[in-house]
Amino acid sequence: MKTHDFRPIRGPLLLLLCLALAIFMGLNIVTTIWIQRHEANEEAVRDRRSFESLFEEMLTQEAGDLSGQLDFIEDGRNLAEAFLARDRGRLLTLAEPLYARLNRRFDVTHFYFHGPDQICFLRVHNPPRHGDLIGRWTMGNAAAKRQESFGIELGPLGIFTLRVVRPWIVEGRLIGYLELGKEIGHFTSLIKQILGMDFLVLIDKGKLDRDKWREGLQMLERSPLSPWESLEQKVVVEATLPEIPVALMDWLESWQRGEQPGVMIRIGQKTYHCTLVPLFDVARTRVGEVLLLTDQTEVLRDHFRSSAMFAAVLLAVGALLALVFGRILGRLEQRLGEFYGALATEVSERRQIQQALAHAKDELEHRVWERTRELAEANRGLREEVDHRKEMEQALIQAKLKAEAATEAKSRFLSSMSHELRTPMNAIIGIGEVLADTQVGREQAHFIRILQTAGDDLLNIINDILDISKIEAGYMHLKSIEFEMQQLAEETCDMLAIRAHTKGVELALRLDPRLPRRLIGDPYRLRQILVNLIGNAIKFTERGYVSVEISPKGGHADMAPGEETEILFAVRDTGIGIPPERREEIFESFTQVDSSSTRKFGGTGLGLNISRRLANLIGGTIEMESALGFGSLFSVRLPFRIGSIESQAASPSEPPRLSVRRTLIVDDIHVNRLILGEMLHEWGADFAEAENAQEALNAIRSARKDGHPFDLLLVDDWMPEMDGLELADRIGRDPASADIAVVILSSDYQIRDEIRRRGTRLAGYLVKPVKKRDLERLLTGLTHHPDTGWDTRDPVRPMIADALQRLPAARVLVVEDSPQNRTVVQAYLDQTRLRADYAENGAEGIDKWSSRPYDLILMDMQMPIMDGYQATAAIREQERVQGRTPIPIVALTAVALSEEVEKCLAAGCTAHLAKPVRKQTFFRMLLDQLGTSDRILDDRDETPSSNSTGEDEGEQTAYAEPELLPFAQEFVDAQRETLERLRELLDRGRFEDIRHLGHTLKGEGGGYGLEEVSIVGAAIQQAADQGDTEEIARLIDRLTRYLDRVRILPKS
Repeated sequence: MKTHDFRPIRGPLLLLLCLALAIFMGLNIVTTIWIQRHEANEEAVRDRRSFESLFEEMLTQEAGDLSGQLDFIEDGRNLAEAFLARDRGRLLTLAEPLYARLNRRFDVTHFYFHGPDQICFLRVHNPPRHGDLIGRWTMGNAAAKRQESFGIELGPLGIFTLRVVRPWIVEGRLIGYLELGKEIGHFTSLIKQILGMDFLVLIDKGKLDRDKWREGLQMLERSPLSPWESLEQKVVVEATLPEIPVALMDWLESWQRGEQPGVMIRIGQKTYHCTLVPLFDVARTRVGEVLLLTDQTEVLRDHFRSSAMFAAVLLAVGALLALVFGRILGRLEQRLGEFYGALATEVSERRQIQQALAHAKDELEHRVWERTRELAEANRGLREEVDHRKEMEQALIQAKLKAEAATEAKSRFLSSMSHELRTPMNAIIGIGEVLADTQVGREQAHFIRILQTAGDDLLNIINDILDISKIEAGYMHLKSIEFEMQQLAEETCDMLAIRAHTKGVELALRLDPRLPRRLIGDPYRLRQILVNLIGNAIKFTERGYVSVEISPKGGHADMAPGEETEILFAVRDTGIGIPPERREEIFESFTQVDSSSTRKFGGTGLGLNISRRLANLIGGTIEMESALGFGSLFSVRLPFRIGSIESQAASPSEPPRLSVRRTLIVDDIHVNRLILGEMLHEWGADFAEAENAQEALNAIRSARKDGHPFDLLLVDDWMPEMDGLELADRIGRDPASADIAVVILSSDYQIRDEIRRRGTRLAGYLVKPVKKRDLERLLTGLTHHPDTGWDTRDPVRPMIADALQRLPAARVLVVEDSPQNRTVVQAYLDQTRLRADYAENGAEGIDKWSSRPYDLILMDMQMPIMDGYQATAAIREQERVQGRTPIPIVALTAVALSEEVEKCLAAGCTAHLAKPVRKQTFFRMLLDQLGTSDRILDDRDETPSSNSTGEDEGEQTAYAEPELLPFAQEFVDAQRETLERLRELLDRGRFEDIRHLGHTLKGEGGGYGLEEVSIVGAAIQQAADQGDTEEIARLIDRLTRYLDRVRILPKS
């Protein structure tokens, strides 16, 4: 390669050098301009601070001078005598020489004498004007604080004046006020001399009156610095410039229009930096601005000269550098040409070396091929070893399959065992219940009860053994769903309360107010743990009480949804207790305290073992404290997550408005009094406690004597010596205690029948364990009548009829496949002005909605042909296509879970009602959906419709709305066919149809007050989902017995 192919580099490099110098020069100019403006702004800020500081200092100094003159004036006895004599002429004669001196020496332009009532008595500077009320801030401040007040104020004539007002006190008595003032124009020139800057004082036109402004200029014999019309919003009242330039007025006008005119302005041969400073009077009211003009002419000239000098130097240096670099680059270019030739020679030599390397590569590949052949022979040995390991792996797989088959066989065995054990048990229990309904002798009835009790105990043992087997086999899986903690606890205690009452043991539930309302976890396993612990406590307690306390660990703090918390469950009893050496053993399977306990109390000893295993599975612990003969305390700590509906513990709601003033709690169990006392204390109620009936009677007499009688008694029904009903009878017979409302607290669900049998006059009764909402509902409903005493009628009820009559004469479409549910809805609607049409499925409902207008649709969500979800979606789609106003659609379901509500709302429903639909809830929905804003209905008038669980012996009682009474009996008769249909479907194994009928029973039963029908319907629906034929058969028999025994009464 030849050297003449080398390209020259001197020209491009010199061009780059010149370009770099040009960029550097430009950056210097830009930097210089920025520095210039920055320095100008900094100087303007300094000038502004200097002006504000000097202005305040001069105001203070001038005010001090005027204050000193007021000292002299205040000491003048002649002035005081003339002022007190109200001799205006004499006072003017005495004050005019003084005013002339003050004007000459101190530039005082205002001299006032004011009365104590702040009315001007004399203006020395303008004697004809007097008698007006002085409302300026300085006057008000001096009068309010009884001390001297000063500050600048804008007068009605547009004159900015420094005023000093002092209370005039003679011999300790306020006789009036003295005031001196001087215009700020007298010291603006001094500010200019000190700071060397010009400025303008601008006042908002809204603070001035144009005519009075002109009057003030004429009084002072001045001409305006600028015409009133020259600026749109401002007036120039003071200026250090002899004449305001047109350019400055244009700048001010641009600023008023909201434009950004810039901070530099050129006036004549000078350049000024403009700064606006807000101007406040003594009351800190913004009245205008002060425009500061800082002369920047010399600064700009210095910057220009320095920039020009720098540019010249830079050009000279650039030219010199270009010359020097040109010579250096020429020499460098020559050397590079020579190097380029040498490099070409080297490249040729390297090509020859590359060819030699290629020959060496061929030889190396031959050697690699030979080595590969040797490795192949070695791999054959490795392959044989791999085959051997695969055979071992296959053997392991076969062993694993055998283990899985054994596990599956165990699972099938557990399932088969469950079925085989439950089938004869169902026959035993069922035959026992059938025999109990027949006419038998006393001894035979005793044997039958033993048979039933043994069957129930054996069934519980089978369930416990199966649970243990599931846990050991690893088939126990936890759910993670959202549930309401208070509801679960109350339902569990309600379920066990009858067992406790049968043994004569009190069951109390105490919920911490800080307990989170909704949690996420496995409610089924939690309920199983609580049932085991509470059931054990009841079993081993012969007298006394069992208390359940639930609280969050470590108090309450705001927690976000999904955050983990720990809940403490404490089950305390007054039972037999456990010796220290047996405390760990009782958690083992098939173990109790001793053999005598097993003989006396029964049981297998599996409950605590299952509870501890479930607690460990959840991630919690169970601890136990006990003393033999003094009872036991089981503490369970379980982790949960905060539910999405509530991110913190339920905050205390507003206390209810109780109509009672003082309450007496009468109960021989301390923990019951404690729980009731906590509820009343939380509501701010005044209460006292009594341990027995005699102590209660003494407390009533003592309170009446002290003048603080009791209005309400909460009385335990079951007390020694004298029970609650006997105490209520004695109080009722005492005329002095006729005004006391008595509420009975009982663990007996049949207490109402006992009350009716005795004829005891009561204000109400509550079933233990007492729930806070039940007590609140009863107490807020108590009303007193002078003639009849107390009753629990809800004060809201008299307004229901009026609210319903305000409903418009609208038309409602009811889409419901159940005739019974349609009957309930029609009975409710008959009490209103509404008219209703009916459809039996979603398709028929869409046809009727399309053919005529409706104001409201009640949509059942589970129907044949087309369900409510599909029908609602179709209606919403047609509304969107046709541009129609969406009609309110209220979903009717037998499930009240939040997931079901969200599913209905997602389908397009406006609201949701859960079956059984209560009458007042139904009316409230009508008021909400049909346009009225009244919210008078409340859940307080919802009372339990049945006092029976369906499992008790003898006649069962249910309570229905009076207007539904005839339909309720028809409903009971119609369920005979439903039961036959269920038995037929069960024989044919049609679980889907059974589930549908269970859903119907669940939704319809509660509407007629038959809560047991709803409960059994829900259980049938759940058993059908699981395919449990034994459970379905048992539930059908249970419902048959209930319908045979139930007696429906009107709800009072």
